[in-house]
Amino acid sequence: MKLNKRKKYSRMKGTRTCGWAMKKHKGSGNRGGFGMAGMGKRSKHRKTYAIRYMYPYFGKQGWTSGKGEKDRIKVINLRDIQSNIGRYGKPGKDGIEINLSKYKILGNGEIESKIIIKALTFSKSAKDKIEKAGGKIIVLSTKKKKEKKKAVEKAGKNKEKPEVKDKENQKFSVPPTSTKEKQEVRGEEKKTQEPKAEKPKAVKKEKTEKKK
Repeated sequence: MKLNKRKKYSRMKGTRTCGWAMKKHKGSGNRGGFGMAGMGKRSKHRKTYAIRYMYPYFGKQGWTSGKGEKDRIKVINLRDIQSNIGRYGKPGKDGIEINLSKYKILGNGEIESKIIIKALTFSKSAKDKIEKAGGKIIVLSTKKKKEKKKAVEKAGKNKEKPEVKDKENQKFSVPPTSTKEKQEVRGEEKKTQEPKAEKPKAVKKEKTEKKK
């Protein structure tokens, strides 16, 4: 029988966990980390909190490639137009007039009322359903805008350069743009430059060695 037994605290001096495991017995209870730690793909130990207060936290959102241009045209279905016809439409002579100039009309749902609708484009099913109900379609073409842009770009490229009569003063009036023009200006500069006066060559004295 051992009489003088050492106390446990004397043997555990300098240790962090005092003989226990690393996770428990640190004075922080059952804490699994700080902040949003543990919210990875597998564990999600705060999943209910994230779904309720931090939606959309899980999953993927947006484009990942970033290479192609996004389709920025807004889309609306016929069922949404029919359910909100008082919001979008105004009563006219031939029917309810609707102006959705920034939208593309899709054919999901049914249209019951007679409408005259303006939009960027229409799907084939939407067009057939509107015409069957006695309505009309007005397509707002974007060709005019594209043609205007092209005309402005061509006008900027085809600006006539001012003609210069004196070739000697060309480098001061109009800066050369193409490589040929630059070469011509350099050649004219070399011609106009005065030839440098040649220095008289020093006559070398030939040393004659006497043979003994």
